[in-house]
Amino acid sequence: MDMNARRALVVGAGSGAGREAALALAKAGMRLALADGDAAALMCTAALTGRPLDMLVLPADLESDRGVNDIMHVLEGHFKGLDMLVVCAAGAEKLCQRAMKLISPAGDSSDEQP
Repeated sequence: MDMNARRALVVGAGSGAGREAALALAKAGMRLALADGDAAALMCTAALTGRPLDMLVLPADLESDRGVNDIMHVLEGHFKGLDMLVVCAAGAEKLCQRAMKLISPAGDSSDEQP
């Protein structure tokens, strides 16, 4: 599987297991969107990947409709789909339900050329 063509959203990427997941996926070459309520922590995670300019950093209130809408708007515009959703944050049910609709079938990436 070409991980460079794969897109993942890591929810709760500002610290703990979410940060560790983001670092591992970045090392594997995945295109990442990082979401968390703590903007400074997200920027730190992005910096730790060594590729901070290659990822979407999405600070938002993960429990509010506005925060979820903001994240989804950026995801739909930039990624146009997801291959993986990693959730390491409590209270992100709304975001997870909406993001699941962007998951591509196995082996299909909407960004790949035919």
